[in-house]
Amino acid sequence: MNRFRHTPNLLRAFSLVEVTLALGIISFGMVTMLGLLPLALRLSREAVDTTVEAQIVRALSSELNALDWANFPAAGYGSTRCYDNWGMEVDSKSPQVVYIACVFIPSGGGAVTLPKGGAASGTSNPGMRRAQIFVAHIPDAEFSFAKASGSPSVKSTPVLLVRQDQ
Repeated sequence: MNRFRHTPNLLRAFSLVEVTLALGIISFGMVTMLGLLPLALRLSREAVDTTVEAQIVRALSSELNALDWANFPAAGYGSTRCYDNWGMEVDSKSPQVVYIACVFIPSGGGAVTLPKGGAASGTSNPGMRRAQIFVAHIPDAEFSFAKASGSPSVKSTPVLLVRQDQ
């Protein structure tokens, strides 16, 4: 008689088919998650690159804005500056070089000419200067930005510098 009292406990167990089905569903989910891992890592790296590049552009544009505009740099490419993976400037011979950057001043010293049709059309605005800042994720201080126009590894950011006191 005691033997029949324990049979209800046996009915609470999972069958082999249920366990196999649950393992199949879990395995499918895990394989899907592992398949998304490389994409997530690539997107994370791109986000870090974009953040550091923006930090470098902000630092260089602040330096340009702080210059005495009477002695604004001549047209052309400036010297190449080197940065580490945190966006901090380092020596060009340092093994920590990850990013390089360069400032390009357009012809006319970056002066902004007002568009035609206005009261002051065709005149240069003394309170504005243009520049182009190039940043590349290339750890080579000898890299030439002048020869690399259109390269996908080089990000170009136009900068408009404005001063109220001019």
